[in-house]
Amino acid sequence: MKLDIARDAQKLATSDPYFSELILKIGLPRERYREPTLATLIHIIVSQQISLTAADSIWRKFNSEISDITPNNIINLGEQRLRKIGFTRSKSTATLNLCQQMQDKTFDINAIFSMDDDNAKKYIMRLRGFGEWSASIFLIFCLGRGDIWPVGTLPYKKPRDL
Repeated sequence: MKLDIARDAQKLATSDPYFSELILKIGLPRERYREPTLATLIHIIVSQQISLTAADSIWRKFNSEISDITPNNIINLGEQRLRKIGFTRSKSTATLNLCQQMQDKTFDINAIFSMDDDNAKKYIMRLRGFGEWSASIFLIFCLGRGDIWPVGTLPYKKPRDL
């Protein structure tokens, strides 16, 4: 099913009182689409477990450091420069691992397009630093997969406490 934020949020609101209350409190989420690229996968890594402000700051520094985001260019950048930009050791390792796998062709971002949701999620989750939430974010916002919801993750559980 193709993602339609307004339709899908209203559908959730009718079937789940927590979502209904959440939508009443904060309104409908805005539509977001990202290109299914290496840059987006790295942006997901950068954004994990930090504020949007911090993630945006690191992302701006990253983009000023590298103009052409390719696996080879990022591998050449190296862990030290990634760390200097603001990547943690874990995020540097995950980013370099992703780039190495793309360079070695053990991870092919284009292969995801033809996979069903479960296999696509499992394929992405093979990458270091990608759990259920990160894989789901990629599938939802890059591929428009609307039937995905990472129910076992903290961001799903937290809004229920509002």
